[in-house]
Amino acid sequence: MTDQLPATADLPPSAPSNDYLTSIAELEQHMATPDKQALHEKMLAQMGVNVDAIRAERRGGPSLFLAEQPGMFPAEYRNRMRLIEEIRGRFGDVLNDTHSGSHILSVDGYTAQGGKSIFSKLTPLPGESPVLTEAFFVSAAFRKENRNKAYDSITMTEVQKSMQETVGGLLTILQGSRRETTRAFQGELKTNAGAVQKFFPHSVTDKASEAKVELLMRELEKYDVPKAIAELELYLNVLGGNPEQTWSDYWTDVNSRVAGQELKNIDPLLSRLILAIDNPQQLGRWLGDNMNAVREPNDPLITAVPIAGYIGEDRRYKIAYYSPEQNAFFADNNCHKQIEWAQITDLAEKRQAVPAYILKYLMRAATDMYYFMDDHDTRYKTSHDRSIHGIYMQQTGLRYPIIKTPSGGPSQVPDVGYSLLGGYTLDEQDGTNFERVLERFERDMN
Repeated sequence: MTDQLPATADLPPSAPSNDYLTSIAELEQHMATPDKQALHEKMLAQMGVNVDAIRAERRGGPSLFLAEQPGMFPAEYRNRMRLIEEIRGRFGDVLNDTHSGSHILSVDGYTAQGGKSIFSKLTPLPGESPVLTEAFFVSAAFRKENRNKAYDSITMTEVQKSMQETVGGLLTILQGSRRETTRAFQGELKTNAGAVQKFFPHSVTDKASEAKVELLMRELEKYDVPKAIAELELYLNVLGGNPEQTWSDYWTDVNSRVAGQELKNIDPLLSRLILAIDNPQQLGRWLGDNMNAVREPNDPLITAVPIAGYIGEDRRYKIAYYSPEQNAFFADNNCHKQIEWAQITDLAEKRQAVPAYILKYLMRAATDMYYFMDDHDTRYKTSHDRSIHGIYMQQTGLRYPIIKTPSGGPSQVPDVGYSLLGGYTLDEQDGTNFERVLERFERDMN
């Protein structure tokens, strides 16, 4: 059985209540905590993880990183990519260069639901626009049929036509908006009514449509439309150049080009973390005990503990659960279909198995990795998020190593960077989208 968890009162008195690191001083203090690695290693040993394997991974120092699923990175994500490089430059050689940087996480299942929908759709304007709607890159039928499909199992050939129609439709609107008059712009929309329907679902022939077209032209004056056009043209050029690319490879290529920096793949590291698990049953019991110790009073008791995410024979992403009661692993949270741990490690050798959500975050923290999130990501806490923060605090007395970065939107509309044009907001007083992030980061984190 696991060691007795310390009560909250037993934690060091200096343990902060805020869940995130929000200043340079806090980041440096967290990095320099004298006994941090000893605390990590004690936790790893209790988990049944090979401490030497994790020591080897963190050799070279702490790392600053971002890891997201493949898909369109909105401006706020690209801002974080640039911010990581900015901070890496300041810390210099003290950081682990191998793990630091921006990464794609491709051992995961395709989904366009909930918060992950931002990776699979084009949102032209921030907020509730009265003139332009958002649209998914692919059809509803494709999204349903391919839900949880491994990203590396989806080829761009399958979605090429839908992608071209979606991107091309918005491109037509933005190019037409460069015309000198509202009437000329309306003529462009009328000529290409079928192509633009996804984003401009209005009649282009009646008198009322003229007012909407005029409103749209005025709205677009707030943005650097030529840059947005160039981004959409890049999507089409990369798609046409190699339609046999996988969904993962395509978006890695596109996001790297738009951001102007390398995107790595974090799957090899995460697969090695699976292989570092010496005693998976001990790990399952430890994680289950700790998840139950920090759960909310109304949360159900954890009886199936998520341990690993893996790509199954049907090329779909699945979760392997451990049942403490049955002392066995299962391919479902109802614990009906058993799976052997050796199958998980075999997949990890092929880079097709990684730690599941909560375990992934705990093992990355023990590998001395600092994760960059923005204000939008840190607003909504799931029970899993509470488990991550609660377990890490209970085990170490430290805040979980997440760095909360500011939004890049103008002060009155902070979330604009989650739309295409929002990333190209023109605001002479506030500066560019990334300049706003950097200025706020300097101000807030010093």
